[in-house]
Amino acid sequence: MCFKRKILISVLLSVLFYQITAGQGKVVITGWVNDYNNKNPEIIYSGASAEINNDKDVKVLSESSGFFKTEIISDNPSYYKVGANTVYLKPGDSVSLKLFRSSQTTEITGDGAEYNNYLKGVSWVEKKKIFLNNLGVSYERIKVVIDSFAALRIQDLNELKLNDKSLIEKEIARITADRISARLTYANYGRIYDWKDSDSLKNVKLYKFYGSFADEINKLLEIIINRDDYLDIESVRKVLLECKNYDFFVRSNSAGFTELCSVIDNSRLMDRGLNIKDYAGLKSYIDKISSPELKNSFRLKFLKREALMEGKAAFDFEMKDRNGKVFNLSDLKGKVLYIDLWATWCLPCLAQGPMYTELSKKYRSITFVAISIDEDEDKWKKKIISENRETIKEFIADQSSIKEIWELRTIPRFILIDKNFRIITAFAPRPSEKMEIEEYLGYYKL
Repeated sequence: MCFKRKILISVLLSVLFYQITAGQGKVVITGWVNDYNNKNPEIIYSGASAEINNDKDVKVLSESSGFFKTEIISDNPSYYKVGANTVYLKPGDSVSLKLFRSSQTTEITGDGAEYNNYLKGVSWVEKKKIFLNNLGVSYERIKVVIDSFAALRIQDLNELKLNDKSLIEKEIARITADRISARLTYANYGRIYDWKDSDSLKNVKLYKFYGSFADEINKLLEIIINRDDYLDIESVRKVLLECKNYDFFVRSNSAGFTELCSVIDNSRLMDRGLNIKDYAGLKSYIDKISSPELKNSFRLKFLKREALMEGKAAFDFEMKDRNGKVFNLSDLKGKVLYIDLWATWCLPCLAQGPMYTELSKKYRSITFVAISIDEDEDKWKKKIISENRETIKEFIADQSSIKEIWELRTIPRFILIDKNFRIITAFAPRPSEKMEIEEYLGYYKL
């Protein structure tokens, strides 16, 4: 039953994807992975719909030599991220990338190479570096540093002698947004608030600080708020979404930005799963979205979340214990399962570990299942042997077997499954969310 449902969902998504992509152009990307932290890099779409879903991202599978070749289906020129690199790709382009750990050493050839190599320098506003190199400097002084970097980027842009006016305007918009973003980021490094401050006190201090230079920010915002095509530039979009939370900043009232905010708000209702009470409203909302791209991304997210709703059959997958014996998750049917998807390299996962262990001792009638997605099996074995958590079943699984069916985007991720192998919640509270998770565990312990 679960297998058939998995096939049905895949077919529905494939049909929808065909409807979306029929007639579209393509970009051909070839390349090599050299001294790169991932042999299978992702090409991540940076347009507006990336705020909703990652359906336009492409996972690259490289050969043992490091060579890869892939295609991106696209109707319009768009920005993408490949590791630390930002690239601009147009339908019909053929691009070659030689990837290294540093974006500055990445080699880009083929169509649009001149502009894409220019984009390697866009990380001038990598705010952490700017501020770590200028700790203790006043806001007025750091502002000069920020704007001097921006001036250099404008100078580099002018030297390209691009014939595409729209592309030049987009790049100026990106630089303008980065000038705003860097100013706002000063609060994190300029001791505007203390790390011990409560969230409410921090917000009060931020409000006062941002308000002190609102006029300055508003002059920059006026450059970027009136063009909906700028919403596909990630830095512009992020700045507009941040600034709309403060009443002293000017806000874009364009139809595109207004709809984007609405779609984001409704999309967030599904971030911790699709609730039965929200189901009908969100399903009907799909037809109200006018942007084809936002509608398609929202619909895809809805379909994926629908498959993980309360009461649906849980998706099965293979996993191994420390002795290499293969199990299916469904082999544990008959018990309520509280699953922890984690990895030894994930610090937030490790922080949840002690609390997860304590809960496993308190709720003995519930089966606690810790499933690692580590690629380094020996490192995982070493970790679980050293901890020897007797009240927890320890397994390791291939991330690729879990990622799509369970919509695994970040870890730690917790899942609750009932005795009949049906989903209680695919986005269960973390052990640190003590009140919320104990309400679930207390109810299902009988």
